[in-house]
This record gives sequence, structure tokens and C-alpha cells, in this order.
Amino acid sequence: MATDIEELHHKLTDCLNTVKLGVAGRMLYYDTEQEMFILSLHSTSPEKTQEAAVLAWDNIPEKLKSELQEAGIGFAGKQI
Repeated sequence: MATDIEELHHKLTDCLNTVKLGVAGRMLYYDTEQEMFILSLHSTSPEKTQEAAVLAWDNIPEKLKSELQEAGIGFAGKQI
């Protein structure tokens, strides 16, 4: 499973690095307790964080979303 997570992390990172989210910084990590990838966003407000998280999710290809779903892994944005 660790290899699957690493592979999915790499794919998500490659994908999300091409998306302009309008935030000062971002970091993607896997939370083992919640079994999901968290996109930590350095933004000016909770609303901007939500906006950027939705934009990120909308830009993930359907094939990659399916891979996450098949692996039972979620995705969320979080303000830092």
C-alpha cells in the first residue's frame, strides 16, 4: 500500500503543480489516520482556501480521481 500511496502522491503532485491556485504556498501530504491526501494551502482566508481546494479538485483528471477512489483515499484542502 505504501508504494501505491507514493505513486498516487507523485501523480497528484505532478498534476497540481500545473494549477494556479492563487495562494502563497501549498504542500500535499498523506494523512494515515484519515486515509486521505491533504492539500495544505497558505492563503489569506478560509474562503480562499475553499476556493483553491475546489479548483485543485476540479483540475484532477477523472482517471486519477478514480484511482484515489479505488484505493479508498480521500482528498481535502486545509488552510495553514
